[in-house]
Amino acid sequence: MFPPLLTPSGQTYTVSVNVTNTTGSDAYLVGYIDFNKDGDFLDTGEKSATVTVNASGSQDVSFTTPAGMTTGTTYARFRLSSTQTQAESSIGAATSGEVEDYALPISPSIFGTIWNDSDASITLNGSESATNAGGLTVYAVNTSGNVAAKATVAADGTYVIGGLSAAAYTLRLSTDSSAAIGASAPTASLPTGWVNTGENKNGVTE
Repeated sequence: MFPPLLTPSGQTYTVSVNVTNTTGSDAYLVGYIDFNKDGDFLDTGEKSATVTVNASGSQDVSFTTPAGMTTGTTYARFRLSSTQTQAESSIGAATSGEVEDYALPISPSIFGTIWNDSDASITLNGSESATNAGGLTVYAVNTSGNVAAKATVAADGTYVIGGLSAAAYTLRLSTDSSAAIGASAPTASLPTGWVNTGENKNGVTE
């Protein structure tokens, strides 16, 4: 039911919910996720928009992931009611519909931005643009030199690698996207004209 919930902020997180409404009237569906694991659904962004349900079927409930999420188990809640105000409250009694709660793991992930650092400043500045240069892949390589996970770099230069267990990984950027999970990691390779100038981790250059 749930796609992987990863730690980067600003991502659209969508859950497809199967609902039944045979009343012939509108019902209302709202989702809640306790992103910061503080035991409630009251923080900004933890409540979805209200979805109007006029028939049975699958309905998408979407959120935007906030900053500051940490790995571990949190909880999601979905409320369906013919009374909109009851669906739009995360707590309290409801005179119709259904409430369901689910445990939801927040998984480790690695994310970042790729750009051609033409001035070798190891900082993305006004003269440069984040890009995938037409096709780049970032590999998370384990201590055995094998691919633990990988991600295609988006056109805007961003990437998110999920499906990781807590461990140490080396990131490897490559124009070769063919290496499979568990296989030996490909050699690092850059687009023509690019030079590896280093890494910027939250303002710390390496």
